[in-house]
Amino acid sequence: ETPSDYIFVITTVDGRTVLEQNVQAQTGMNRVEVALHNLSPGAYYYSLSNGTNRMTKRMMVMGDN
Repeated sequence: ETPSDYIFVITTVDGRTVLEQNVQAQTGMNRVEVALHNLSPGAYYYSLSNGTNRMTKRMMVMGDN
């Protein structure tokens, strides 16, 4: 299957966008690498959208020990 254009977005729990980037993805498992060192520890949502469909999941960013 040919990869398609998607938008990968990370938002805070109150809806503020902290990262947005275009990615190539296809049906099934995909990997998106992002630098999280600029994010404060806490809960965030990430989503992958092709303009028609969107998948959103929750993630936790942990602080340095």
